Amino acid sequence: MKAENKIATTRKPRIERPTEAKAVVVAPWAPQPNPLTREEIRRIVIAQIG
Repeated sequence: MKAENKIATTRKPRIERPTEAKAVVVAPWAPQPNPLTREEIRRIVIAQIG
């Protein structure tokens, strides 16, 4: 008997995900993209720090 046959399989069966796309509902409190540029944010932070 080969050594490969003696090893018990501990791997779980792979769970297949559904192929159809689900609609994602975004909550109203979800973070919105920031309209400020990096430079504007940088200036604001520096002004707050002092």
